[in-house]
Amino acid sequence: MQKQKNKEKGITLIALVVSIIVLIILAGVSIAMLVGENGIITQAQRAKQETEQAQVEEKRQLAMLEASVHLEEYEYTDINGEKVNIPAQCTVSKVEGENTLENGLVIIDVNGNEWVWIEVPKNEMPEGLTFENETEYETLETTLQEYVKSYRESGYADTWYDGCGLSKEEYKQSKQNMLKSIYENGGFYIGRYEVGSFDNPVIEEDITRKAVIQKRSISI
Repeated sequence: MQKQKNKEKGITLIALVVSIIVLIILAGVSIAMLVGENGIITQAQRAKQETEQAQVEEKRQLAMLEASVHLEEYEYTDINGEKVNIPAQCTVSKVEGENTLENGLVIIDVNGNEWVWIEVPKNEMPEGLTFENETEYETLETTLQEYVKSYRESGYADTWYDGCGLSKEEYKQSKQNMLKSIYENGGFYIGRYEVGSFDNPVIEEDITRKAVIQKRSISI
């Protein structure tokens, strides 16, 4: 009788161990199905990211279409009442967080190139400039260099050099136009991405490639 009881206890213990092992295996399989590389949760997260990315791309496409309507420069006012001029054939991004000056206004042109508005506070620039002489351009340039001195690398100067693609007079005129624009508009636009190309860069001298300022472009 005692042996029979011991035998029953032994069988019960083995059954318990087997049950635990089976439960562990099932738990492992369930976890893998949920969070594994092809698990339900992983696939759901991937699907969510792809949907969000698709929505962003759709908004960019809509912005590109809208940009083609703006044939002239126009003024934009964001939700905070801040105003800025938008160049012709450009429009403000439709993506959330990219349409206010506070967060860094993003504009898109008809080809999908993107720029970000960089504000230069009026109180950081000289007052009363009329740009009737070159001294005022030099004064503004010096003031702006002082404003960005924390970011400006020493040893570099904004000067013309032979081979830059412009004559000395053309370079001077372009630089003065830029300085005057910054002063009058309170800032400037800068490319959101490094200038690149979607074409395969065969040789450096290949000038047939189209330069773009877009995400995932190949650096020129």
